[in-house]
Amino acid sequence: YLLPVRLARAGPTTKADCLNAIYRATLDFERANGLRFAAYVLHDAEDIADPLELRVFDHLIGRKDKDMVQLPVAPLPRAWHQWVGGHYCDEFAESHAKDLVVRECLTGGVPSAGVGCAFSRRALRLAGQQQNGQPFNAASVTEDYELALRLRHLGLKSAFVRINGSPARRHPLATREFFPARFGDAVRQKSRWLLGIALQGWENIGWRGGFWQRYMLARDRKGLFTSHINVLAYFIAVNIILLFLADWLLAGFPRFPGFVEAGSPTACLLTANLFFLTNRVFQRMLCVGRLYGLGQALLSVPRLAVANVVNFAAALRAIRLYCRARRQGRPLRWDKTAHEMPAAPARHGAGF
Repeated sequence: YLLPVRLARAGPTTKADCLNAIYRATLDFERANGLRFAAYVLHDAEDIADPLELRVFDHLIGRKDKDMVQLPVAPLPRAWHQWVGGHYCDEFAESHAKDLVVRECLTGGVPSAGVGCAFSRRALRLAGQQQNGQPFNAASVTEDYELALRLRHLGLKSAFVRINGSPARRHPLATREFFPARFGDAVRQKSRWLLGIALQGWENIGWRGGFWQRYMLARDRKGLFTSHINVLAYFIAVNIILLFLADWLLAGFPRFPGFVEAGSPTACLLTANLFFLTNRVFQRMLCVGRLYGLGQALLSVPRLAVANVVNFAAALRAIRLYCRARRQGRPLRWDKTAHEMPAAPARHGAGF
């Protein structure tokens, strides 16, 4: 059954405005038809929803008393040379194979990705009671992330569900979609994520919770700072490499003193840092390889640099937009991401 919902005002609107309007429309539909919906599932129009996801949601929300269920998100792979679009595969593969699993174990909750996610009727009702019947914060540009944190503070239960593939299903159960392949589109999307998660999350949610919850919030927000450090490190590394090449290739090139003395604390620190960097790269390759194969696993190594540049540009843009909005006393604008709809061959190759 498809029911179009019109908003009360022409705009500008946010995704949360639309979700709140849909939620109110479902309540009206229930009263008019004598129904009660058990859960609400979030998806974007370009998603390839897994045909088994409703069974999972029904089991965990209807029978296991969960209030939010999040399925993994698996970006559809791009051509080998499309590194901007491909880096989403790397980040989601690692995050949803490792980070969210650990986060659920340590904190008892997980953030919502906004797609492949289901909320119980009770969850939206309790969240709405805090905001005049509107479960989603209309001022937030990452309303799904904020709602999941609020549900955790209300003591409601959430679950991140990973179901491995089978001989008939090569891929695990997940939501699949194309993410932006152009640099500008990726920066716009990721700057909105940083705006909502790091800046608005800091402002609206603060640092509530126990030690592990605050630790995870710090991990969510560290991208505002670490992306700048990464790019600075690239600049220094390129300069050092150029100096070594010049010393090796050019006779009479001025010789500079050594940067690090062997056996010094700095040398030990750099050695330890190299070890952890290698370990991190290996972990990412392993996660990507399990989901996408050896070719994408090898490509994930150079795509690390692309991801860091995209994240750096997104952090700069997010900080600029946030400061401008606060200086002018205006709400943050919703930044719509340009998406690509997958064709039939992409669906057939998605492991269903």
